[in-house]
Amino acid sequence: MQGRGREAGDAFDEAMRLAPTNATTWFYQAYHLSLNPTTRRLAESAIAISLRLDPTRPEGETLRQHLAERR
Repeated sequence: MQGRGREAGDAFDEAMRLAPTNATTWFYQAYHLSLNPTTRRLAESAIAISLRLDPTRPEGETLRQHLAERR
C-alpha cells in the first residue's frame, strides 16, 4: 500500500476503531504516517501509543528512533 495512503486511510480508520488497544495496529498506523513529512508528528504520537501498549516491540523502538533522527 505504499504510495496509496489515501486509499488505505479508511481501512486504517476502521482498524483503529475495531482495535484501539492493539499495539500492532498503532505500529502500522505510525509507520504509514511516517512516510509523509506532513504527518510525521502524528506518527510520533502513534508510535508512542504503540510502545505504551507493548514496550517489547523492537520494531516500534526502531521506528521511534528513526523519527527522532529525522527531526
